[in-house]
Amino acid sequence: MNDKPLKIDMHLHSSGISICSRVSYKRLIDEKLAQGYDGGVLTNHCDRGYYEPPLHPDFARRFVDEYENAKAYADD
Repeated sequence: MNDKPLKIDMHLHSSGISICSRVSYKRLIDEKLAQGYDGGVLTNHCDRGYYEPPLHPDFARRFVDEYENAKAYADD
């Protein structure tokens, strides 16, 4: 059994969703791996200011797609 503690960044935003980020999920994952991280938690914003209320379903789909794409990239 490996007793080495995991190094995980618990608060990450990607530019595909969160306007506060300038980093794509691909670059974010690549940089965290290069820095020796074992994992990370994508905590993109889902705020009313990001979309008009009638567009919520579209934004929600983009939000989930960003997560799924990032996960698939990280898994590879």
